[in-house]
Amino acid sequence: MGENIGAYGLIGDLGTAALISEKGNLSWLCWPDFDSEACFASLLGTDENGVWSLAPKSFKTSTRRYVPSTVVLETTYTQRFGATVTVTDLMPKRDGHSCVVRIVRGIKGRTSMRMCFAPRFDYGDSQPRLEQTGDKTWSAVAGPHQLVLRTNVDLRCEKGDLEAEWRVMEGDIHF
Repeated sequence: MGENIGAYGLIGDLGTAALISEKGNLSWLCWPDFDSEACFASLLGTDENGVWSLAPKSFKTSTRRYVPSTVVLETTYTQRFGATVTVTDLMPKRDGHSCVVRIVRGIKGRTSMRMCFAPRFDYGDSQPRLEQTGDKTWSAVAGPHQLVLRTNVDLRCEKGDLEAEWRVMEGDIHF
């Protein structure tokens, strides 16, 4: 099972919401609406039920805060030698479509990041077919369900999931 529920931050767009763990895992999201079936449901099981992880490969500490007067979640990771990176998670107010935005900012030094995008529709029962639809744009489709992932990092498809590892330097911004 996942972490204690108190270890999760909440982001939302007035139509649905996501839970993100202190370890950088988006572990719960019913999409596109609150009453839709979950496409990330590791909160109720394991990562096999759907997870979107985004964090440094290793870190000593993490601190979290909400940007004042918002539901924009900032998690700052510090490594043993002082390198620091911030991951900002948010869901902009809807304008026809719902989206999750995850931004990585290099604050100090150099950090190795890791991401795994592993959606599972129907509360983890349906693993989608992944297809690259453009430069650094991927589509995940299972039956009537579809997610689109756009990023500025190179992704590789591993066992039906999208994964990436890259270095973040001070001043870098990745999404």
